[in-house]
Amino acid sequence: MESPMRPADLLAHYQRDPRTAALTAALTPHAAKVELKGVCASAAPLIAGAQHVTAGGSHLFILDDKEQAAYFLNDLEQLLGKETPLFFPRSARVPYQEEVTENANIAMRAEVLNEIRVRGNGIVVVSFPEALAERVISRKELNDQTFTLALREQYTMEFLDDVFITYGFHKVDFVYEPGQYAIRGGIVDIFSYSFDYPYRIEFFGDEVESIRKFDPVNQLSINKMTKAVIVPNIGNSTLHESVEPFFHFLPSDTVIWATDVERARKGFAAAFERAESAFERTSGQIQFTPPDELFIAPERLDELLALSAATSVHL
Repeated sequence: MESPMRPADLLAHYQRDPRTAALTAALTPHAAKVELKGVCASAAPLIAGAQHVTAGGSHLFILDDKEQAAYFLNDLEQLLGKETPLFFPRSARVPYQEEVTENANIAMRAEVLNEIRVRGNGIVVVSFPEALAERVISRKELNDQTFTLALREQYTMEFLDDVFITYGFHKVDFVYEPGQYAIRGGIVDIFSYSFDYPYRIEFFGDEVESIRKFDPVNQLSINKMTKAVIVPNIGNSTLHESVEPFFHFLPSDTVIWATDVERARKGFAAAFERAESAFERTSGQIQFTPPDELFIAPERLDELLALSAATSVHL
């Protein structure tokens, strides 16, 4: 009895397929545009995964909506491993309403931006139009506002208190979600906006003696670190002066894969209209930043795709 084919076997099969080599060759010229026909079900992530493993580079996958993006992400995780593909969600269910902003979503958006900032190339991002329609903190300001603590460095608790408050973190007794920090004697717990687990930083006097990631549920250590990278709340517009399209973060050789550019344009339009409607309801209350400064107008999508990517694939 033959054993069932594993995801790795499927991926290897598609890597050997002559059509994968043909796709890689078609994507080689600068600004190439490729359309794949007859692709259905899980063939798309298999083709994309095989092309990524074969040729490398950075890739952005634009699915029609959040549900499709989640299915596509799951398929890529099975093929490439859970650590490779990153999911870029939208920050909030309703624009201009802080109470319904999702801290977990802000953390995932920050993680993607930080990964691009640190790695520079080889990133694989899965998203959908309503998430990509939101502008993000500029690369320069993300660099300037990312704070790193390392072993043997020295800091006073008062200094860290000021830094965390400036970065939009909230002081609590015990951290359990991104955006929180706690100080107890010579121990600092901080839940950065770009990681799944918080840091526990232990001091000997003013010197950083140990850095660990820990599980906030059972308080057990996960692994030791040599440094802690603290990324601010990228969704808080009061913490930064300029924003830009997510596409500007992408490396110059990024391949952009889209199921349908016209549907993507409609997704951008839906996000922009939702923001305009929410902004109008705030009239006479707190002064908020206008939608055209926080969201991308749908008519700019083609321009951004042309300027941001060397190549693109229509699935």
